[in-house]
Amino acid sequence: MKYYRETKGGQIRMIFFSEAMANRGLTSLLDTLLRDPEISSRVFLSVESGDMIVYLNRQLQSGQEQIDLYLYKMFAHYEKQGQLTTSNLHEFLAKMYNPYADPVLPYYSVANNELRYSGTALFRGDKMVGKIPLSDDVFFQMLRENKRIQKTVPLTEADVVLGSIKTERRIGFTDSFRNVHIDVMLKGRVEEVPAGQKTDSSRELQEFERMLERRIQEKLKKVIDRTQSLSVDPFGLGMHTVGWKERPFTREQWNKRWPVMDVTIHVSLKLEHTGMLDSHADRR
Repeated sequence: MKYYRETKGGQIRMIFFSEAMANRGLTSLLDTLLRDPEISSRVFLSVESGDMIVYLNRQLQSGQEQIDLYLYKMFAHYEKQGQLTTSNLHEFLAKMYNPYADPVLPYYSVANNELRYSGTALFRGDKMVGKIPLSDDVFFQMLRENKRIQKTVPLTEADVVLGSIKTERRIGFTDSFRNVHIDVMLKGRVEEVPAGQKTDSSRELQEFERMLERRIQEKLKKVIDRTQSLSVDPFGLGMHTVGWKERPFTREQWNKRWPVMDVTIHVSLKLEHTGMLDSHADRR
């Protein structure tokens, strides 16, 4: 008699979809969420593999009573930090209905009673069609935004770890839209250098930088090849074909053109705090 309804729901701030559910499609579920006025469009979305219910129950049994608040703060931190994939209901639907981009969601796995970020789930429309594994996710992030900062960039093949890397991305197309050129500029420092690597002279440092550029370029090309093989454009490259007076591709045309488009990637790396003086500064 006191309340206008018998039960009241708590705030919904995170929604985890199983991988099987994501593979089938999320449109009907997202439509239900969007129509509920009590669910914010900023609710975090993610895909998980493993048994999330068992994980939550074990956390509660172990005394982690505020596991929901802990997870929310974790997602909010990742969103602000900008180094890992995060997405909410509004962002997902905006990309899903964008004719020149495809949505993504963070991919988590439950193992050994731990919830771990494991990469990025790639979607074509509302269906998950693949993922970027954690080993390649840092390079995927370099291509997602025009400017980004990565705390660490491991290059395991070169036995090198880069730190505090500032990245800038530029995109250009040929006149016929047959080729796309992606320039990635990086600036940062080396956290770990392989044994025997010499950087005492400017020539040795330049050779070291060129070697790292080739390694990063290979990683970026691997990510691009992965998205093209799945016929998805999570980077929104199609948006760069739209001009003030022209729109050369429809959604269907871009979906056919992107998987077969030639992509050229050029990486430019500048290492800082190496102990070497900048020769340009010396001349000034």
